[in-house]
Amino acid sequence: MSLFAIKSAKRVQGRKAVCQAVENLESRLLMSANWYVATTGADSAAGSISAPLQNLQTAINKAAAGDTIFLRGGTYNGGESIRTANLTISAYNNEVVKIASSNVTGPDVVISVGQDATNTKLIGLDISGGGYYVLKTESTWDTGVSNPHGATGLSIINCKLHDSGRDVIKLTPASDYFTISGSEIYNSGMRDASNAEGIDAVQANYATVKDTYIHDIATNGIYFKGGSVNTVIERTKVSNIRGSGILLGQSSDENWFDIKVNPNYYESIGGIVRDCVITNVEGAGIGAWAAKDALIYNNTLINVAKTMFGGLLIQGQEHWPTTGPLAGQNVIIPSTNVTMENNIVQVDSGRSVVDIRPELTGTLILKNNLYYQSGKAAQFTDDRINWTGTLAQWQAKGYDAGSIEGNPLVDAANTYNLTSSSPAIDKGLAMPGLTYDYNMDSRPVGNGIDIGAHEFGGTPTPIPTPDPTPTADPTPTPDPTPTPTPVGDIGNGLKGEYYDNSDFTNLQTVKVNKKINFNWGAGTPMEVTANTTYSIRYTGQIMPHYSETYTIAAVADDGVRVWVNGQLVVDDWNIHRTRESAGTIALQAGQKYDIKVEYFQNTGGAVCQLFWSSASQAREIVPQRQLFSDYAPASTTTNLSLGKAVISSSNEGSGFEAANVTNGNGTTRWASGNVNSAWIRMDLGAVRSVSKVVLNWESAAAKNYQIQTSVDGKNWTAAWTTGNGAGGTVSAQGFTAQARYIRITMARSTINWGFSLWDVNVFGQ
Repeated sequence: MSLFAIKSAKRVQGRKAVCQAVENLESRLLMSANWYVATTGADSAAGSISAPLQNLQTAINKAAAGDTIFLRGGTYNGGESIRTANLTISAYNNEVVKIASSNVTGPDVVISVGQDATNTKLIGLDISGGGYYVLKTESTWDTGVSNPHGATGLSIINCKLHDSGRDVIKLTPASDYFTISGSEIYNSGMRDASNAEGIDAVQANYATVKDTYIHDIATNGIYFKGGSVNTVIERTKVSNIRGSGILLGQSSDENWFDIKVNPNYYESIGGIVRDCVITNVEGAGIGAWAAKDALIYNNTLINVAKTMFGGLLIQGQEHWPTTGPLAGQNVIIPSTNVTMENNIVQVDSGRSVVDIRPELTGTLILKNNLYYQSGKAAQFTDDRINWTGTLAQWQAKGYDAGSIEGNPLVDAANTYNLTSSSPAIDKGLAMPGLTYDYNMDSRPVGNGIDIGAHEFGGTPTPIPTPDPTPTADPTPTPDPTPTPTPVGDIGNGLKGEYYDNSDFTNLQTVKVNKKINFNWGAGTPMEVTANTTYSIRYTGQIMPHYSETYTIAAVADDGVRVWVNGQLVVDDWNIHRTRESAGTIALQAGQKYDIKVEYFQNTGGAVCQLFWSSASQAREIVPQRQLFSDYAPASTTTNLSLGKAVISSSNEGSGFEAANVTNGNGTTRWASGNVNSAWIRMDLGAVRSVSKVVLNWESAAAKNYQIQTSVDGKNWTAAWTTGNGAGGTVSAQGFTAQARYIRITMARSTINWGFSLWDVNVFGQ
């Protein structure tokens, strides 16, 4: 199965029609999470699946936070700018969607992601061209602001990006938590090949590149530099590169570094490269370049270092700092603490399989690698001592214990997988994160880990889809009949079924076969009558664009209530009445508010609409898309983390232990110490259904951070991300995850001195 064409299953759910609004509200817009664009559409249209818009930028301008834009098949113009947070742009139903510009006469960037467009998702798109970049993130790093930020949380899933004027993807400083998966990047430098990487990332922390194919690149395949922290590159193929394949670090201008947390100007900190295949590369296959704590393991490098560097490269970088403790000095920043294990390194030229430049400090760990040099003994170079020699001579100096030399016997026609007679089989060491190999086959097999990116005889594992394809409205058909879907126990012992209403939120229909006092979430419990049908709607969060007093109008043929942050704004709990009910509430721009809509009826059918209006515009607030198939009030009030075990990446010392965040004592706290990144992890003791995490920050809060969930403590899924945190008490919700472990990864402190939390409370069932 190809790693570069992961496709999500088509999900089409039944829909239940909503009623006609009363006459005096017909001109208002019903809040919708989906917008549609087609080459045959019109920008004056409603943007629905049956009346699509024509231009992508028009849809971007109309969309609100949490919306999804579906592009129908065809080719669209580039030069688009995304400025709205939590926006998803996806191909509709796996149709072929191209966004293309000339790389000579077209715009500089085909798609630009603004610094405030956090958590943007691009899914299933073919994007090409641009005078400089196919895709570029924006940042306030060089604008002079005191606390700069960038486009955090960008995800690129199952996309093709190619034929750029220069770099294909450009990540500017503070564009943290970038992820690209299941994608293909190729043909950079079509206008200017002098500086044209596949991925050029400067000070981009917690980035992940996985299951992606990068090829035919004019300079370097990938580099993360400028002080990028904790980047992971895994299960990725890099081939036909005129520079080096993958570099942790490289050369960055001094003004792009965050010297408050990286005063030594390391280009990369804590980077990982594993399970990658790198072939046909002019320069180094993989390099640590002014990198600190680099981990490079279980990669397969074939025909690398054709004309420059060595197969594995370690070197430093010259800098001329103008600020910070090194100001005014001309210094060489060395690589420090480099680990290279379980790698296959084949060099077919006369260059070295390992090339160490003088700029190296700390520890150097090379173990259990397999080296091969066509036509001669493998050559090693250590410029620290002006030395070149063979593997045996190199091992005599204390390096490469367990490493061997010989033809790796890989199958070039099959992604350089090991053949049955390869000397790499069972010769590796256990390393962190080696759950799968390059092909997503399980590790280990036999007597141990295999050297290289492939585990011979590994059990095929279904390729995990990085993110489900957004649920689109089905293509309209005459008088569709909704189909109920069972959801089982929905709380308090009730059984039910639901209809999905994609135009607004999930609709739940509950069939009750006994009397029960059921708490609807506000006020006193109400008695439910046997053999009576009740319908309920829920939403997640809203965010206004303007600070104003808003009018909320609800239309229903039976009772309806609307709460905003617990305040009852609309209250019309009368049975069998079709009417408009309205209330007003003052909201602040950019602030998130929890909203709940309850709709009651006792006869069947579903009739309810909700409208928002203000002095500025008729449509200002849109709920984040969220599916509730289960309603149990206890799920938001039970603190699953209270008293549970906690570990952290670091702590300041006695009195600041990680366990303080779950001890129930609001006067104790965890502190990381003065570090530039950190994580803290809770073990809930068993797999639970998690729906909310409340963080209570001390003044040393994280600006960029992510909440991750895991069932096994090894494989993590991002549940919630922010790129502009301000501390205080933060309620992270709008997700549902099955998890035993909860981890918060942090970067960029708001006060540039580590991180500190009073409490972390995890809610769910």
